Amino acid sequence: MNFQRFFILNEGGAGGHMAHPFDIGGVNTGQDLIDLFNRTVRFLSKNPAPLKIDGANASVRLITTPAGTKQFALYRGAKKDVKEGITIDKLAERFSESPGMVKLGTQVLTIFNESLLNTTEELRRLGLYNDPFVFFNTEFVSGSTNVIGYKNNFLAIHLVEKIIEKKSLIKGSVSYTSQKIPYNKEVLEQYVEKVNAVAEKYNFKVIHQIPAQLVNPPDFNKVLQSSLTINNEEKSLKDWLEQTINPLNKSVHLKSNKTIAANNQGLYLDVIERQAQIGDLVDAKDIPAAINGIVFWHATRLLGKEILDNITSELGPGSTQEGIVINSKKVAPIIFKITGDFFIRNQLSPFKKVGKPPSKVVVIYPGRFQPFHLGHASVYNSLRKQFPGADVIIATSDKVDPIDSPFTFDERKKMIVASNVNGTAVQKATNPYLAKEILAEYDPSGTVAIFAVGAKDMTGPGARFKFGLKKDGNLAYYQPFKAVNDCVTLDKHGYIVTAPTMTFKVLGKPVTGASEVRELWRASNEIKRKQIIVDLYGTFIPELYNLFTIKIK
Repeated sequence: MNFQRFFILNEGGAGGHMAHPFDIGGVNTGQDLIDLFNRTVRFLSKNPAPLKIDGANASVRLITTPAGTKQFALYRGAKKDVKEGITIDKLAERFSESPGMVKLGTQVLTIFNESLLNTTEELRRLGLYNDPFVFFNTEFVSGSTNVIGYKNNFLAIHLVEKIIEKKSLIKGSVSYTSQKIPYNKEVLEQYVEKVNAVAEKYNFKVIHQIPAQLVNPPDFNKVLQSSLTINNEEKSLKDWLEQTINPLNKSVHLKSNKTIAANNQGLYLDVIERQAQIGDLVDAKDIPAAINGIVFWHATRLLGKEILDNITSELGPGSTQEGIVINSKKVAPIIFKITGDFFIRNQLSPFKKVGKPPSKVVVIYPGRFQPFHLGHASVYNSLRKQFPGADVIIATSDKVDPIDSPFTFDERKKMIVASNVNGTAVQKATNPYLAKEILAEYDPSGTVAIFAVGAKDMTGPGARFKFGLKKDGNLAYYQPFKAVNDCVTLDKHGYIVTAPTMTFKVLGKPVTGASEVRELWRASNEIKRKQIIVDLYGTFIPELYNLFTIKIK
């Protein structure tokens, strides 16, 4: 691929955010939103659209240092970036809590500075050489910069922009914004070509535009007929949209007395992804506006995903990218982005501020384990691989019930050992899904606690854990696990990871749960029961055979 030919469109400014479809004036009803997506498809059927790249903001401007020399400085939209001029020697101080940004800035500024002597004429003609308020809107990509993983390292010079000073009515208060300025595209292309001569030495490319092409017509009817449940009411997305009004610029009040935008992304995630009840989060009078916001988010997400699923580019399918950018007055009066499921794919960015890492990670694998078997052991072993260095503990109680929980704690411990798991891995807890006795042995301010819970315990109305807001508007104690480095310690939150469901065969039949094992035992004769023990533990163990015979009635 010839990277020098392409120009990547990204966020509109150094600190700005490109509009979503529901942010566009004139998109007032659900039908308006559908019409916008239909216009988008008609445009894409005849025109490519530039990919939207998931990079880190690495905009640069050219300043004159106190020594009178020219140097590039990083500009990320902050006031100090303008006042102090964040040259390469100031990166460590500016980003003391973000080592990833120090590394990024060093790579970017090194490339631009080394190309300076050979690009003076282009910089003059583009307006940067004599005006430190003019900057290149630049994106940095190296591997998995944010969420998307890229095979190449590149810098995308997006636009030429100018920093605009805004004086407040408050005496002495100044803020900054930016606006695009006209520039000669041929000169910018010449500049890119010269910078590439330096960038290649550092395994980077400077690029211009990567077009995405529509290869198949999206099936919006399929999307609109999909089911959506909000506040215990289930309807098709089309039916929801027919009665929905865009709550743009409207706000809703949470029960915590906080006020948020009606189309708040977090509210959408809590209700749709984390299955929180909207009435537990939002004041009753504002529920209709909140529902409108959720419907517009959901429709924008699914209709956008349908477009991206049918688009391809030199970097791969549209669905694997952040999205595309639509810049056509025939479609909408402003530039907007289509991102589909992108905002759901939330991974830790290496440029996020980092704090003190936890001194310990403990993973609790809770359950009744009636009986424990090789399937459970497989889950335990997979957790040890997933969390190397962590204490992975099997938590279970001593509760006994003749039908559903016939085995005592000590009896289950024998099964654990028979499954080739060290007996020290199992610990007793009154409630394994809280494991208070186990966690009491750890420093709460220095330990991350993760509970590995089976998928069956995380679905439906009886789900053991829900991740919405509490009635006071704050996050619930348990939150979905993303990455260890993104976790706080157990004095603040615990985390839930879904344990894999291991299917194994007993008497030649696929089995996923202990209740199925007990039913097979009850329905089997002596020969089959001996085979069940072999299937559960890899070999015939007379002690466990006798125990099953006595306990499972």
